[in-house]
Amino acid sequence: MLNWGHITEVLFLLELLLLLTVAVKGILVFGRLKQAYRYLTLYLIVVLVIEILAKLFIYVWVTHDNLFLLHIYAPLEFLLLSMVYKNLLLLTPQQQKWITRYTIGMFSFIVVYSCIMLLDTKWYQAEYFQLHSKLIVHGSLIAYASLLFAQLLRQPEKFIHSYRAMMHFNSGVLLYFSGSVTIFLTINYLLSSAPEQTMIFWFLNVILTIIFHFLCLLTLWRKDSRK
Repeated sequence: MLNWGHITEVLFLLELLLLLTVAVKGILVFGRLKQAYRYLTLYLIVVLVIEILAKLFIYVWVTHDNLFLLHIYAPLEFLLLSMVYKNLLLLTPQQQKWITRYTIGMFSFIVVYSCIMLLDTKWYQAEYFQLHSKLIVHGSLIAYASLLFAQLLRQPEKFIHSYRAMMHFNSGVLLYFSGSVTIFLTINYLLSSAPEQTMIFWFLNVILTIIFHFLCLLTLWRKDSRK
């Protein structure tokens, strides 16, 4: 019988190694990257720090829970990836203002939500854990990615000098966040009813994460991600 826990843990470690590779690649070429991919690199660094801390809680600080890290990660994920898309999308000055207002408003809401959750003394208990802010994060990023694909199809000539890097990244976002939102909703439900059944969904999530980070590596490797 497959031990999903062990398999998932090995994949988590492999994914961490891949993430380290992508982050280092981004840092090495940071000064030459277009603005959008600089924000992508900052996002990957944040993910790397959060994942390292999560592993330390598992292997070193074993008496503490690492679930609270997700409440720190969610607003930063939303802010940095929103900034990536603000720089990738073709937007009029008015649309730029609207996306800025939306980003600030939703970021503030997610921060407040995270603070409320962390102030609740039950946050460290899996059965009481909630991460509904992920719906805003994932829904927004799926919308951004869909809009960029629509722009690419309507005006391909506008993206000719940044097509490959953009397509790798955008495809990764659409695949990862579309699949991950379903997984997180399921995990969120199971944590309060049957936490022992969540392992298969963590396995699926790490597979999606590996694919996404590999596509991010390809994005930063492409010459059209440079200025």
